[in-house]
Amino acid sequence: MMHEKIKFTMEEEEGKSIPFLDTSIHVKEDRTITTTVYRKKTHTNQYLNFNSNHHIRQKLRIISTLERRMETIVQEEDSKEEEKELIHNAFLANNYPVWALDRKNSGRKKQDENQKPLARISIPYTKSLSERIGRTMRRYNLDVVHKPTRTIKNQLCNKAKDKLNPMDKPGAIYHIRCKVHNSQYNGETGGAPK
Repeated sequence: MMHEKIKFTMEEEEGKSIPFLDTSIHVKEDRTITTTVYRKKTHTNQYLNFNSNHHIRQKLRIISTLERRMETIVQEEDSKEEEKELIHNAFLANNYPVWALDRKNSGRKKQDENQKPLARISIPYTKSLSERIGRTMRRYNLDVVHKPTRTIKNQLCNKAKDKLNPMDKPGAIYHIRCKVHNSQYNGETGGAPK
């Protein structure tokens, strides 16, 4: 019954498209199917700005991710050209230089990916300094991961939280001994006091 419903919908949508995740499935007039990238009407083409304080690899990976998505989803060559132009214009609008958009993966990079690093080191990201440290570490076959130093969460959240008394935590089991009446009581806390 489910297949009949899908078949009926596709027959009714002949010549139109059906969105599914980030894929738009097009049913042509001759009843063949082709796919393109689907974007919601509210999509703004805003990506990580090239002038932002992020490592260059993060910025370039966004481009390669969208290009890989285009290569795997878009089937027809003219649709691929449209998608390439859309990606190109979106990144130019986000201040990416032309060299970042026109670069190709080199054979050296593929060779480097096959060689497993000896260790992975995480360092705070500081513009230009972190890139130099990363290049130096790569010579010694060490992978460097850059982490942001000042995040919005760090700026807004107070790290010094008040410590909660163990008796105020839910599910704490306690034992009380009364010397006066020579009795004992075992209990478990409920929720935290309000």
